[in-house]
Amino acid sequence: MKKQTGIRLFFAILKIFALVALVFLLYSWGKKAYSFGYQVVAQEAVSRPPGKDVAVTLDNGMTGEELAELLEDKGLVRDARVFYVQLLFSKEKHKLKKGSYLLNTSQTPEEMLKVLSRENETESE
Repeated sequence: MKKQTGIRLFFAILKIFALVALVFLLYSWGKKAYSFGYQVVAQEAVSRPPGKDVAVTLDNGMTGEELAELLEDKGLVRDARVFYVQLLFSKEKHKLKKGSYLLNTSQTPEEMLKVLSRENETESE
């Protein structure tokens, strides 16, 4: 009898720990998902005006992921993954033009995408 009670108690405690772990995981994942979504929608610039001008060259056939990595490496965006998702939701995603551009760290991702999709190959803001 005591052995069955001990086993039941053990499994009850195990279920409680599993439930607590599940709640913690869901909370952590939810917090990360919210943070990522907020960054995508917030469209924040890396720095305040006047910022720093940075030269960027778009090559023919450059993918969205490559563009996002380039902008992150140049310090124009904080997170390449966030910028890539912003690019996917942008009206400019199919309008990007190859060429050399002058972007600024005070520009939002949306502003950068507008510059990168203009007709003129050399732009300055």
